[in-house]
Amino acid sequence: MVDKTQVNILLVENVDDIAGSFLHELEIPSFQAKIFRAKNIKEAIRIVLEKPIDGIIFQYQVNDGNAIEFLEGISLISARMIPTIVMASETEEKMGMQVFRKGARDFLIKDKQGNYLKRLPMTLERVLKEEIRYRENTRLKKNSEAVLATVSDGMLGVNLDGVITFANPAAALYLNQPLESLIGKKIDAYAEHIDITFAQSLSQGMHQIQISNQLAVIGQYMLTLAHNQQSCMVEISLTPIFNELMHLEGYVLSFRDISETKYLSEEVRHMSIEDDLTGLFNRKAFIHRLEHVISYCNRYHTKCAVLFIDLDGFKTINDALGHLSGDEILLKVVDRIQTVIRETDILARVGGDEFMVMLTHVNHPNDAARVAIKINRALLPSIELNGQKYYLTASIGIALYPNDSSDARKLVQYADFAMSMVKKSGKNNYQYYKPDLNLEADRMMRLSNDLRVAIQSNQLDLYFHPQVSATTGELIGLEALVRWHHPELGLIPPKQFIPIAEEMGFIGNIGQWVLQKTCESCLLWQQIGLENFTLSVNLSVNELQREDFLDDLVKCFTVFHIHPNRFQFEITESVFAHDVGDVMHKLRQLKSMGFQIAMDDFGTGYSCLSYLKDFPIDVIKIDRSFVQSLSYHDNERHKAIIAAIIDLAKRLDMATLAEGVETEAQAEYLTSLGCESLQGFLFAKPMTFSETTEYIREKIQEGGQMYLGKKLH
Repeated sequence: MVDKTQVNILLVENVDDIAGSFLHELEIPSFQAKIFRAKNIKEAIRIVLEKPIDGIIFQYQVNDGNAIEFLEGISLISARMIPTIVMASETEEKMGMQVFRKGARDFLIKDKQGNYLKRLPMTLERVLKEEIRYRENTRLKKNSEAVLATVSDGMLGVNLDGVITFANPAAALYLNQPLESLIGKKIDAYAEHIDITFAQSLSQGMHQIQISNQLAVIGQYMLTLAHNQQSCMVEISLTPIFNELMHLEGYVLSFRDISETKYLSEEVRHMSIEDDLTGLFNRKAFIHRLEHVISYCNRYHTKCAVLFIDLDGFKTINDALGHLSGDEILLKVVDRIQTVIRETDILARVGGDEFMVMLTHVNHPNDAARVAIKINRALLPSIELNGQKYYLTASIGIALYPNDSSDARKLVQYADFAMSMVKKSGKNNYQYYKPDLNLEADRMMRLSNDLRVAIQSNQLDLYFHPQVSATTGELIGLEALVRWHHPELGLIPPKQFIPIAEEMGFIGNIGQWVLQKTCESCLLWQQIGLENFTLSVNLSVNELQREDFLDDLVKCFTVFHIHPNRFQFEITESVFAHDVGDVMHKLRQLKSMGFQIAMDDFGTGYSCLSYLKDFPIDVIKIDRSFVQSLSYHDNERHKAIIAAIIDLAKRLDMATLAEGVETEAQAEYLTSLGCESLQGFLFAKPMTFSETTEYIREKIQEGGQMYLGKKLH
């Protein structure tokens, strides 16, 4: 009897137990199947991440989505699409083409006669054999490449437990061990002979391979050969070995003598340590020098520090003026920094607008802060170029040896962490590294990964915040606000995940989701006669810059049969920091279609009155920070600013709406100045669709909008 190949099959269907399943057992002619079960997309993705799944049977519709959404999610987390067969009801047959486009291998209809149960085993047989042929070809190719790449070098075979399974004579020579003694021993036993850092580097290489399935270079080491006592520079690499199902089953550790190459590279080393523009050290040279400085500090019990500097606002200037002018400004910045550091300190350029300073001798941690303050003071005066003045500041992170780490790369990483925290807390300052910054960095990385599947996993919710007339109290609008309900971390505020989405490049996906859900809500309200108000949607610069933004917008409103005059798009003053001409063109197109445009958070960003005059703005939203200042004891200046904004809006024929109104006194004062609309917790908190629907109905029944039992007038 021929042994059957073991395979893991994931069955995803909308049932709570096996008794309700359409499939109680599965017999495939050439395979022995082990079935894993999931009842929704979330469980299915978890199993795929945890188990080596070879095939998937997916009921088209489950309680948290459908097969199309599942296939889209799988494509994000898997380098190759897992063979998937979709089972659909007769009413879902029309979705077959879309399912195939998303990567499904087959699409079976669950007919009433049950014939699909007979076809399923044969379909699985075919799909799995196709996959095994593909994997076998890939395995043979990768394994052949591994052998060919290492046959002339030292070779060690190592299994997943780190045990040596084969070795060639060259490997025994490099390790100074008899060939027969290597087999069956742990590679860790020989790690220290190679280098004290080798064990950690090998572990990191194995982890890298588990993620990428690609060759990993462990490092370069100076080894002494026992038979002739000569030293040679050896590069050690790690190559993955796969079984027939392309599951990782071990590694080839190769040793290659690069002594001659290393000698030649030393001759041109000086060509690769300098930054082309400034002549300063680059990152690699800086870290190399830092390693020597740390060794010196360790020997003589002294301290040193790393300052990571990021120029605030340089990107905006560089985009506006071009790279040549930007380079001239960078050279002026270098001159200013060098005037406030010692000759023994080292300045390096490590990115477009990023620099590092190494303070080679620090008596007290405060010394580093003093240098950071001097750097920002040196940048304070304007930089003149071609008759124009430009202003820059710096966000600076500080890491100390030995307080924070004795590893050069980690000191640089920690200083970078600290700098990023300065960026997030307002820029133009400095901050020391603290261990909890690592936790924050890990948390941000986790959020960025989880956010990728938040839309497909139905983790996003839409809330609505009422906007009322300042004089009558009537509901005039609702602002759509996105909320993220993380399955483990709970409610994540937008101020945390929106910047991540912008940085990772999928803010457009979230923006499209918000627009579609808002249109769906608008249509539902229209159908029950609730429509005497506008809906406001926040619009990011990233979305405006998409070439297909307007086309997608028109399609969305056409599908839902909604007139543009029901909608208002809110932009922030950050649009002034980008290609103003392109942004203005698209806003005018939106205006011509019938949409309203509101300037959100007015007065807190890149305020520019000339732009405000030219942009097609209908509403100025007064930022909550100005409104909250009305409750301060000494608030005359804040009142003057608010009055000026309202007066400016009137002269430009624009309406005003105040955000963050929380007290009757704030509402009455704003109304007395002529502010037309108000928004804030005084009237209502952001609400779900059902809560908002009930809120609208209650206000209609009351015959007017009320707050705290008093009518607005």
